[in-house]
Amino acid sequence: MTDWETLYSAVKSTELVAAGGAAACCGYFGLLYGLQALSALSPFNEKIKSQEQLEKVVREEAPKAGLNFSDIDARYVHLGDTYSDNKKKGNVGYILSMGDGTGCTRKNVRHELSHMASGDCDGEDDSKGLHFYFVREPRAILYEVFGLKVGWKKNG
Repeated sequence: MTDWETLYSAVKSTELVAAGGAAACCGYFGLLYGLQALSALSPFNEKIKSQEQLEKVVREEAPKAGLNFSDIDARYVHLGDTYSDNKKKGNVGYILSMGDGTGCTRKNVRHELSHMASGDCDGEDDSKGLHFYFVREPRAILYEVFGLKVGWKKNG
């Protein structure tokens, strides 16, 4: 085999590995976010339309996630769009903000409670890093959709 044939073979192998990796990533994220989309669009997914209803849902779902309801400050905010966020509040407790858009549902509350219960809110925010996309979000989606507590630090 000549040097050019060896180089050509190495380039073709690299192309195949890159294409396989890209296909695997697309399949992974497609499955993950496809599950979340199906869950969000389910007719059985309870929509939340008020502060009182949000507090009721958090009161029901927090113990299932291993959290104390009194440690969560649930806020129903009027943003006109889908919004959810969770933050550590001091040394104990969390703030859960849910917008009044179409994404304010029981499943979305479960998703955010999962982030709290698994310790995702306790450290620094890495919402743009690989750990977020390959560990934190998949873990929260598995809990949101199936109720599975995978890799939870606190309440596994």
